[in-house]
Amino acid sequence: MELYWKRVEGLIAELKPRAYETSGAHLREMRAVYLQTQRAELWQSKLAALRPAHKAKTHLQAVLETLEPAVGAQPRRSPLSF
Repeated sequence: MELYWKRVEGLIAELKPRAYETSGAHLREMRAVYLQTQRAELWQSKLAALRPAHKAKTHLQAVLETLEPAVGAQPRRSPLSF
């Protein structure tokens, strides 16, 4: 799994929205593996560490929100919802 985390960090370092989206896809796959192998706490701690480390990257933060909302965060409403 560490290779996947390094890949995600490399994508994030590109500072491009498309790279953030790609990193989100990798993170979704990784989340499934963590959950299937009974390591949900480890997944949540690793995801939680990404948030403050990249807090200035608003597009990345939005991608991370699609994985799991931050603790205490208000759910995002779709711009199309009424």
